Amino acid sequence: MTRFAVDRLVFGPRDVDLSRSPLAGHIDAETYVLGAFNPGMTGLANGNLLLMVRVAEALREPIRGGHVHAIRWDDGGYVLDAWPLDQADTADPRKFTLPGGPWKVMALTSLSWLLPVEMSGDGLEVVAVHYDRAIAPAGPWQCYGLEDARISRIGGAYWMTTCSVSPERHSTTLYRSANALDWTFEGIVLDHQNKDMLIFEGLIDGQYWAQTRPLGDLYFAYPPGSEWRAGPSINLATSPDGLHWKPHLMPGLRPHAATAHTARMGGGTPPMLTQIDGQRGWLTLWHGVEPKEIVGIYRTYWSLLDPDQPWKALRTEHAPLLEPAPQLTRPLEDLLYVRDVVFTTGIADAGDHWIVASVQRGACRGADYRPLGHQRGQGGRHHRAMRQGRLRADHEDPRSNAERAAGRRTQPRPEAAPPSGSGARGAQRLHRSRQGLAWADLRSRGGQVVQVDRHARTRRTEGQGLHLVLLPRAALDAGAVTVRSALHLAGTYRRRVNASLARVWENVLDWEHLAHLHAASFSECVLLESGPWGWRVALRPKGGKPQQVELRADRQAGRYTTTTIEGPGAGAEIRTALTPESAERVDVTVEFHLPEARPERLAALGEAYLANYAGLWDEDEAMMQARERTLARRRTPDRTTPPLDLGEERAVRGALPVAFELGGAPFRLVDLDGALVAHSTTCPHWLGPLGDAPVIAGEVRCPWHGYRFEVAGGACRAHPELRLAPAPAIRIDGGHVVAAWS
Repeated sequence: MTRFAVDRLVFGPRDVDLSRSPLAGHIDAETYVLGAFNPGMTGLANGNLLLMVRVAEALREPIRGGHVHAIRWDDGGYVLDAWPLDQADTADPRKFTLPGGPWKVMALTSLSWLLPVEMSGDGLEVVAVHYDRAIAPAGPWQCYGLEDARISRIGGAYWMTTCSVSPERHSTTLYRSANALDWTFEGIVLDHQNKDMLIFEGLIDGQYWAQTRPLGDLYFAYPPGSEWRAGPSINLATSPDGLHWKPHLMPGLRPHAATAHTARMGGGTPPMLTQIDGQRGWLTLWHGVEPKEIVGIYRTYWSLLDPDQPWKALRTEHAPLLEPAPQLTRPLEDLLYVRDVVFTTGIADAGDHWIVASVQRGACRGADYRPLGHQRGQGGRHHRAMRQGRLRADHEDPRSNAERAAGRRTQPRPEAAPPSGSGARGAQRLHRSRQGLAWADLRSRGGQVVQVDRHARTRRTEGQGLHLVLLPRAALDAGAVTVRSALHLAGTYRRRVNASLARVWENVLDWEHLAHLHAASFSECVLLESGPWGWRVALRPKGGKPQQVELRADRQAGRYTTTTIEGPGAGAEIRTALTPESAERVDVTVEFHLPEARPERLAALGEAYLANYAGLWDEDEAMMQARERTLARRRTPDRTTPPLDLGEERAVRGALPVAFELGGAPFRLVDLDGALVAHSTTCPHWLGPLGDAPVIAGEVRCPWHGYRFEVAGGACRAHPELRLAPAPAIRIDGGHVVAAWS
């Protein structure tokens, strides 16, 4: 068994606060966390890691009154379905089967939702648990939950596949995000019974590629003597846009007849372009299952796929990379219901190594591994723990651990020399390379500025890495790195923002609010590109000509630069420094560097910039403070609250719209085509205020980001994953208007 320098649990079911679960207050039954597991993983712009943890929330007493119960999403809420116990087979603790004639019919003992857990850059500490960004069922196509996220980064954007479960289909659904926290639902991309869709982190001949795993009960035999054995395999699909997928003609990874560990197999981590022992290809980690009892023994293996023809495996290791480690989960022994499982689900680039997320018997685990070059793992095991493993290069890195962590995610890293490695399975070398990512001329890493030679990649040889020049940060003025000599300081704007640093950075990286919160300044904003580095947009000032504007952030240094690339003011650079004064206040310093040398003109432009930025920051600060207040008091409405008499109907209609609270949540009563209808006044996107939004064509629009929601039902057509919180029903009782939970 592979040994790791670091190997411990980092997140488990006891770390989940069910009072903040999407199910809280929706069902009249006690629930518990059956598992916190199968996390998709990626790196955030702030240098931290994000785990999108699958939380399986189950009924504490599923069997009552001679029936076994299951949780199901239904039209914005959750209900309990009861099945006669004498008809159910409950041998597998994860599910129960029901009579279905010629078909196998299954129901789950839990409902799963996705919880974003932010970890430190080394993956060992929980930084924040983003309950407000949890992804829960939002439609009938996932009424039995959504499971098993896999996250890929392509061209600066985040792509996340999930399994959505319903009676009609077991489908793969796609979400996309610019920051890995705010996700846009893109729809179903693979239909019935596909699991573990893994999108390659880079394009091949301009096409998106993905590994898929169709499920089934019938497989045709290979010819006698074949090296392959019939059974589930890891297939391939291609797409021109990442949304419309076509199965590839050639098979992918297939179960090998000579091994017992591929009775079942499935994809683990999104393929990453790299180099091992001088061979360049796509590194993919996958799980193989050896038959044992009901669940089997899950282990993690790896293959290297051809860089241009990924249906060809250049190398496959039949010795396991990760095996179950029962000693890690002894503290959770009372919670475990599956054994012998390690299931790898995420991978993130950490410069001189990879960080790998796995599931260790239902929790999250971590370890330090040497033979496979630069890799570091973090994860958990099938239903309750997360495991962290480090696959580190043997060559010396002059930076300290703290320096590596500080600079890990500021920008995409330059390639490093292929390290030599030795370990339990002999000498191996793995060199990290990335496809489809933009390389910056200057980037920050661990307190230094790194100047990258773009062309060095084509000159790389064994033992020789990317040529770069390291310039000590202390030897350079921070402004000299980004501001050209042709620019002149037009003015400096300073203010203290009464909001936390987290809210300020959240606002800085949010391009979407520009044309809505700042509607008086900008009439249109279209995203061109985004990533951990920042964003680039096509922006039209109010009454002005189009511009192309780019924002690049250095969160470690507490700075960001906004550059006008095209259009009026092209070449201008606005440099902003953020200095936390306290936990709730941040000092902001903004310098306006313009391509204008005439003193009079420079002074006039400086005054205009100062006035404009004062107004923009006023609007930003108000939004940040409102969001902070709403986050602090946000809770699930108490649906046991008695009905509320809003008053005599004639008086109420004369006072519309009418704001009221019920069960601790805010609502507004409006007239919709003659009917009195209540709707939530909190936008589900960023908790924006809808209480003053006019009703236009049956919809309300959030003033922060422009998201529109139907008053009746709460649906958002442009973002179907978002929906207003359920509102109380309105009825007329004895001439009075009454709001009540139906």
